[in-house]
Amino acid sequence: MVIDTFNHAAYIARAVESALEQMPAPLEVLVVDDGSSDRTDVILKQYGSSIRYLRKANGGQGSAFNLGIRESRGDIVAFLDGDDYWLPGKLAAISEAFVVNEAICAVGHGITIGEPDGRAVPLLPEREFEIDLTQPGSLSTFLAARCFLGTSRFAARRQVLLEMLPVPEQLMIGADDWCNALAAAKGRVKVLRGPYTFYRLHHGNLFQTRSRARDVLNRRAAFQLTLSQLLPPKLMALGLPRSLATDLVETFWVDGTQAYLSLYGGSRSELLGVERRRTRLYPPVQRTWRHSVFRMITMAIALLLGARPYYRLRHWYIDSGLNMRIARVRSQARPLETENR
Repeated sequence: MVIDTFNHAAYIARAVESALEQMPAPLEVLVVDDGSSDRTDVILKQYGSSIRYLRKANGGQGSAFNLGIRESRGDIVAFLDGDDYWLPGKLAAISEAFVVNEAICAVGHGITIGEPDGRAVPLLPEREFEIDLTQPGSLSTFLAARCFLGTSRFAARRQVLLEMLPVPEQLMIGADDWCNALAAAKGRVKVLRGPYTFYRLHHGNLFQTRSRARDVLNRRAAFQLTLSQLLPPKLMALGLPRSLATDLVETFWVDGTQAYLSLYGGSRSELLGVERRRTRLYPPVQRTWRHSVFRMITMAIALLLGARPYYRLRHWYIDSGLNMRIARVRSQARPLETENR
């Protein structure tokens, strides 16, 4: 396994111990320290020969993945961020998935999210499933499943990972998205239901954070737009058709462009274009007249306000939880709409 860490002194011991406690053995625990400036190195050296500790100059997650994958020795490589930890049974579950089906290139699973206020919130798929991008309609399944394929819940065959290298070192964050997309292009991906990882949300997170700060949005937008440019040639080199490769990365372009528009604004035509592409990427589960009216009202508000005020309003809408309350009302209305047809 590979643990990538940067200034995780407050969390790294729990991450390492959660790996060492896993069964089955033997297990290689390889820790790549991406130039931490806190006490991470002091803590890791206390584990002695129980782990392989590699320290490098700070270069970001992409460079840490490159070193960790190349230095790994096992047939299966599982990843863990230094501020997260695994739950018992994690390696046994993913190992079984790889053994049962040799066509499986990568495995992901559910997680428990540790919120900054101390709450533990499970994020689980409704069922166990596999993704095969050669099958019609599978792309939407993969896009919806990416939350179960992030670093601390992602494992892949080492040979598959070697074919992805090098991970672009421009990816200071988000190297896991490079890997899971290419794994899906290479073969089948399995998602298990169990919450085998505890994923911490805290103020030091570089990517997945509740913060709307300018530097956070800038960092995320830059990563997403870089990925949308660099991924398609590699996806096609692994055999994915151009049209499918383009559709797969469009979600990164949409999210990155939205972040930039929320920061710096843009023309109303740019705003309308990105929102139309978002609607195409994420269609409603069941299109109804209520959804169509709601979408028309939303677009009218966007065109009236312009990009920056519109996205500030949408951030409030999401952060307040109003979107979830409206979604629940819609779901309760669907049986009545079906009966009236």
